[in-house]
Amino acid sequence: MRWPRQRFTKNNVNLIVFNTLIFISLNRIRLYPTIINSTQSIYFMEWPEESLQAISQKILAPLPTFSTQSELLEKTIKIIVSVHRELAEKSNEYYTRGGMRVYIPSCKYIELLKVFSELLTKKQNYMDSQLAKYSNGVQCLEEAAGLIKKLTTEINELNPGLEKKNKETEKTLNVIIA
Repeated sequence: MRWPRQRFTKNNVNLIVFNTLIFISLNRIRLYPTIINSTQSIYFMEWPEESLQAISQKILAPLPTFSTQSELLEKTIKIIVSVHRELAEKSNEYYTRGGMRVYIPSCKYIELLKVFSELLTKKQNYMDSQLAKYSNGVQCLEEAAGLIKKLTTEINELNPGLEKKNKETEKTLNVIIA
């Protein structure tokens, strides 16, 4: 199988093989061009960086984390776009070394954004629940501290009466023993 590929790539011949089932799922092939083995796709083009940023902005901006922090949103978009660009560069490097093209279709970038937003939402919910637990614990500790303070003042108020009762008990005990 390696010999025809080398021969076709050496002679710069693009071999495109379709069967009838492929026409039915042509949209799926456009999304995942590596479904067809030993072919070169001539319709694949990488997205420009502005498009990646616009799509990232549209998907990530509605998240509650980014609604108030636009600077954080810009930095996150910059990181995600750079990760996608680096992946594209690595696929080109893989092509120069191994002779096989690896495509990163646009749906994978959108999928990356959706997974990131789901993970961010899940972690945000987790952090909110942990914050609620800790704030509940702090509230319980504050209530306990207030109760201890109240009981301490009550004990201090009752302390002189207890000392008086203690002296009376000692006197009666001395009378009983003597």
